[in-house]
Amino acid sequence: YDRWEMKLTRQVAPLIKDVRGINSKIDIDGAFGPITKAGVIDLQKKLFPNTASEWDGVVGKNTWTAALTALN
Repeated sequence: YDRWEMKLTRQVAPLIKDVRGINSKIDIDGAFGPITKAGVIDLQKKLFPNTASEWDGVVGKNTWTAALTALN
């Protein structure tokens, strides 16, 4: 994994834990693996409930902006 991916994963993981709950299986380890991707999809489903095209598991501009907005 590159440094950017590790930083992004460390920032996204707490958001996923918030969506999935305290008992989430995701570890904040900096690795963007299948559990993290599934968690991102769960987060996207919460952020974009009527836009299935956003449920791709990629933390792009739309997901990141919506996640930060949701936190505030």
